[in-house]
Amino acid sequence: VITITGALKDELIESGVAESKISVVPNGVDTDRFQPRPADESLQTKLNIGNRVVIGYIGSIVGYEGLVDLAVAVAGLCPEYGDSFHVLVVGDGRALPELEAAVEAHRLESHFTIIGRIPHSEAERYYSLIDICPFPRKSVPVCEVVSPLKPFEAMAMGKAIVVSNVKPLQEFVKHAQTGLVFPK
Repeated sequence: VITITGALKDELIESGVAESKISVVPNGVDTDRFQPRPADESLQTKLNIGNRVVIGYIGSIVGYEGLVDLAVAVAGLCPEYGDSFHVLVVGDGRALPELEAAVEAHRLESHFTIIGRIPHSEAERYYSLIDICPFPRKSVPVCEVVSPLKPFEAMAMGKAIVVSNVKPLQEFVKHAQTGLVFPK
């Protein structure tokens, strides 16, 4: 049995699979493709981001990703940091209306750019604009056993990552060493 996280391995053992039959092969990305690169200036201009710090999320916009919580956190940053940063969200999904409502409710329209879905072949262009990649995953069963691919892409591109302390993310993000970890 091959699994992608130690947390999923633990679930399988709990379900009766012999530990000796389970191998963990973590997620990974093509590091020839995903590697540090300068900001794509034409995209930066097109999106009117300027030279601000960019907090960026690329992925599915579903409730368990915690993006509404990200909007609330951004609202808390605004009084101290003003317009020195911008949030770029690339993707779509069922929770997009909730995210847009949270942005509007906290009057964050000038701080957020929500792009929608892009071809995966363009992901590196968008990552090139991002400085900090948050992954505020919620503590729901899928997030406690499965790791997303996006943090691996972000790390391969040399981005700072900030993650909630769900089990799979803690398997490869060590607080203050390979990223920052906060309570889920």
